Amino acid sequence: MKVTVYNFKGGTGKTSISCNLAMQLGWGVVTNDIYSPLERVLEKKKLLKLDYNEEVPRFPEDYNIIFDWGGHVDQRAVEAMEQSDKVLVPVINDFLNLQVSIDAINEIKEHNNNIAIIANQVGKGDAENIDKILSAFYDYPIFPIKKSRAFPAIFETKRSFQEMIDEGGLLAYSYKPVYDQFMVLVDFITSDSKKKKKGK
Repeated sequence: MKVTVYNFKGGTGKTSISCNLAMQLGWGVVTNDIYSPLERVLEKKKLLKLDYNEEVPRFPEDYNIIFDWGGHVDQRAVEAMEQSDKVLVPVINDFLNLQVSIDAINEIKEHNNNIAIIANQVGKGDAENIDKILSAFYDYPIFPIKKSRAFPAIFETKRSFQEMIDEGGLLAYSYKPVYDQFMVLVDFITSDSKKKKKGK
């Protein structure tokens, strides 16, 4: 199973989502960001940082990989998307962000139409507004993820949502709502993988 996390726009939380997915699922991450904060959290053997002129490897079908692509146009993103089972597009409720995200989705679907949208960092009314605007153009599933201190805590503590929840206490109680939302996304991502295993 391979997943690309991508949007032309920076600041949508792509790397935080990729990081927690990798830690939750035990998958490797490939990134085009040579200054990625992922190296502070993930084991070296779980992270591949591509140099500017380095091609995207063609991974075997049974490899579990997350392509974490920086918020800029990079032709190599096409190579990543074309070998991915799903493409996740994080967006936030901001006029410019939504405009750029629509452009990004239109480009992405030319290479991989198995798209899911993450309504990220949502507060009151944000998820509804994102759904209203994007549903006018697409029928892709939209997964809301609320704004939470849990995301920066991943990099500060080097622990996944799961590990922080398992520790218990007040922080676990505080992080539980965003953890539950995130696990809905995880189930969606891994659903095809589970079906393939049952079919073998």
